[in-house]
Amino acid sequence: MTEKEQFLEDCYRQHYPFLLQLCRREVSGNTRYADIIDTCIQDTFLLAYRSYEEIKDYTYLRAWLVRTCMHRLIPYVKLQRQRQEHEAFSLDDEQMQSDAYLPQLSAVLQEDAEETLQTLWDSLGFRERMIFHCHFIEGRSPEETAELAHCSPGTVRATVFHIRKKAKKISEAINKTDV
Repeated sequence: MTEKEQFLEDCYRQHYPFLLQLCRREVSGNTRYADIIDTCIQDTFLLAYRSYEEIKDYTYLRAWLVRTCMHRLIPYVKLQRQRQEHEAFSLDDEQMQSDAYLPQLSAVLQEDAEETLQTLWDSLGFRERMIFHCHFIEGRSPEETAELAHCSPGTVRATVFHIRKKAKKISEAINKTDV
């Protein structure tokens, strides 16, 4: 076994349990992230192996490993959470068929409500969709919606205003093309 391989073996034996515990704490012990945690830790040790010449005399090797592992883990976890939130706020076909769930937009929408709604939904970004879903479909207050969307109630009110304005423009454009 070479000096480099011995370094990696010792490093792995000494620091793997700590990194595993730290990563699990970062994801609140959620088991669905187990594969991601394992991948990030393995990538960290592979990078340590490749960077052997630079880090072999590091005084703070554990800090280097922690920083490297967290820089790999956090983007994976954020992406996974965004995907889950995005799936939670998607409009299904049954909701698209019913006009009754949009009483606040009904004044803006004209004859082709379904087409307008679909075009509007497709034009919204993730946060706008989340606010749309919470405010118009679930009927939440701006304060409740703001808490869920991690923004201020003023941002929710402004976004609702812009969604209504956008819906009106889309509706008018659709009705002009129908004439």
